[in-house]
Amino acid sequence: MFALLTDLRTAFKQMRHRPGLWTTMILTLALGLGANTAVFSVFQRLLLEPLPFPGGERLVMVYNTYPKNDLEFAGTSVPDYLDRKTQIEAFEDIGIYTYDTLNVLHAGEASRVLSTRTSASLFSTLGVQPVLGRTFTDDEAQKQQRLIVLGDAAWHRLFQRDPNVLGSSMRINGEQWTVIGVMPASFVVPGYPGYVGEVFTPYGFTPQQRSDGERGNEYSLSIARLKPGASIEQADQAMSVIVSRLGERLPAEYKVFWDQAGFTGRARSLRDYAVGDAGGTIRLLQWSTLLVLLIACANVANLMMAASVARVREYAVRSALGAGSWQLARQTLVESLLAAAIAAVVGLMIAHLVLKVMFGLGLDILPFGFEAKVFTPGILIGVLVAVLVVAPLIALLPILAVMRRSHELGLKDAGRGALGNRATTRLRSGLVIAQLSLSVALLVSAGLLMRSYARVLAESPGFDSSQVWTASIALPQDRFPEPAQRAAFFDRVRDEMRQVPGLTEFGMVSGLPFTNNGGMSSYSIKGRARGADEPMPHGNIRVADEGFFQTMRIPLLRGRTFEATDRADTEPVAVIDQLLADKYFKDMDPIGQYIGGGQEDDADAVWYRIVGVVGTVKTANLDQSVRKETYYLSMRQDPNPLGSLVVRSALPSEALATALRDALRKIDPEQPAYDISTLDARIMNSLGARRAPMALIGVFAASALVLSVIGLYGLLSFLVGQRHGEFGVRLAMGARANDLFATVLSQGGRLIALGLGLGLILALLATQWLRTQLFGISAVDPLTISAVLIVLAVTGLIACLLPARLAARVDPILVLRSE
Repeated sequence: MFALLTDLRTAFKQMRHRPGLWTTMILTLALGLGANTAVFSVFQRLLLEPLPFPGGERLVMVYNTYPKNDLEFAGTSVPDYLDRKTQIEAFEDIGIYTYDTLNVLHAGEASRVLSTRTSASLFSTLGVQPVLGRTFTDDEAQKQQRLIVLGDAAWHRLFQRDPNVLGSSMRINGEQWTVIGVMPASFVVPGYPGYVGEVFTPYGFTPQQRSDGERGNEYSLSIARLKPGASIEQADQAMSVIVSRLGERLPAEYKVFWDQAGFTGRARSLRDYAVGDAGGTIRLLQWSTLLVLLIACANVANLMMAASVARVREYAVRSALGAGSWQLARQTLVESLLAAAIAAVVGLMIAHLVLKVMFGLGLDILPFGFEAKVFTPGILIGVLVAVLVVAPLIALLPILAVMRRSHELGLKDAGRGALGNRATTRLRSGLVIAQLSLSVALLVSAGLLMRSYARVLAESPGFDSSQVWTASIALPQDRFPEPAQRAAFFDRVRDEMRQVPGLTEFGMVSGLPFTNNGGMSSYSIKGRARGADEPMPHGNIRVADEGFFQTMRIPLLRGRTFEATDRADTEPVAVIDQLLADKYFKDMDPIGQYIGGGQEDDADAVWYRIVGVVGTVKTANLDQSVRKETYYLSMRQDPNPLGSLVVRSALPSEALATALRDALRKIDPEQPAYDISTLDARIMNSLGARRAPMALIGVFAASALVLSVIGLYGLLSFLVGQRHGEFGVRLAMGARANDLFATVLSQGGRLIALGLGLGLILALLATQWLRTQLFGISAVDPLTISAVLIVLAVTGLIACLLPARLAARVDPILVLRSE
């Protein structure tokens, strides 16, 4: 112990005597450790920590799927849920839920609250109890009593965490509701992206909702808890059996459609459902940060080897006084531990900053309300382990160099660089080559992601989003049960919009692009025969008015769009997009044909005459081709209670938002306009999963480039110092300064060439993992690879210039005198 304390004191002395060297080592390691800590904190929260529910490993998302219709996830319907609740032995419990938008009038202000409408069994399935009060019972849910359970956010926002909130009355959708409970802050029900319910309301089922006619209305989600020992495979098999039984019991058209679409039920672990594609993104970031850490370690190891050479006289004296190889090696290890420990502290602060940048760029990948935090026991233990791994790693080669030469150290040759032998030089050169090669892999990856992102941004969504603002409106079913009431309300909205100064165009639609809103439905085309095994067409359905297409600049390709004269008492009309027209009207004019939501032989089916064809619009992702067609119905004929305003205006954001809210307030003080945003912002938000990894890997790659160039510069400066005497003698014997300049430059060039060659191989291997992240370019894009190699080569050669100039400026007279 005394020896270790002595070594530690010596290490602190070295830090004071050589602050520049130690600062460089600490900051270099801090960069690598900080980046890894930030990404690992997300990795741990996302993939390693238990779910915030007791026995969370037994929770599964239960849903319908239509693989032959290219629809993997379709939610669930009420009758499907009831079948599974009563017939699947593998389920210990199961709950169902959906989302509502509630208009809340509180303290004189109308606001919108997203509600999770849930069966009473969902709380028991998830195994979470309220922190105050209770949840509702099955009987209360079925009677759809006006009871409400607050989430932590709503409790804080609306009631300032009042502990006496139970029994309080809330005016919701024009009715009085009673607060009966408050859920804990950690309680978040996973659902569709961007949907987090602030309150929980009862989900009761009407006789109509329970009927077989509701199969296919899959607007709900369902979570089940497996019995101990039960498996997902058993649940899947049981759902297949239920589908088979239903096919025998229900009318033949059900079985025909199900067979054509491949319909069945599936269960998926709740973690897998919630994580989705985010796991691949975070693994990509983790591998990138590991490469940065390896480069940082190689750089610091090189610096420590250079320091060992500079301290050769100290080692010689200690060896002469009886210090063995192990004692010298131990001193190096203690110094590396000290540097790594200080770097870890600095790295934690860097990690905190990286996390802020990561989520500021839109990498919203943490489900269940999880937060990635740096200063937690688990992360701190992980950082400690990293220090214990990194310290020996950076000390290994310096220790080997010291132990290899310790028996040769003597005061006579101490001043001649006993540690600066060829083996040490080869080791240091190898570290520089490794840094350069890893930098190539990172830079190529970053370049591919950047070019891919640029290609995505260049994609047209099918409309003009510039100066377009959007706002959402939700009409409560209780207050606006009839289509005529909703149509009248939207007419008043249009009248108010005409009075807002600065609005050049406006329209309405039921599902905005890039918002995860909007419905999908199977449909039929009147008179079009389908093959025996051909499934019903399935696509997006939107409800829009005549102003929507003009405001969005969606091109009209044929016929007309909607008109103000399209009313409930006129013939139902529809507009289809180009994709639908290309699929089903290749050899005929779609204008005048009929489209509907049911089977052609369904006597109750409503048929809509196609009056126009418009351009195809991307609704969710710029980086994906449109695979699902869209047909539009007239909002004047089928007014959807969930509407969104689209307005084109050059007004400042605050002025426009105020104008929209005031316009809605004039019509109905309890009816707020919410989620006001530009369409451009919605598009950019949808790219967060691309933008954040691209930006972060770009920063990591730039850091790796800087570290590699510093390493190359340091090595060449060291070699010039070691050959100082040789260069002086050569100049004295007639060599030209340009020859020495070329010698050092060529030595650096060889290192660069080897690093780039090895790096190219690594890059070609690494970029194969990026294939799923790329858009519009190849994983072996020659332009990106060439640009990276040129940048690294030029930067590396610039780093070689100063050592080469120092070699050319050696004064032979001073060298000969010192010799």
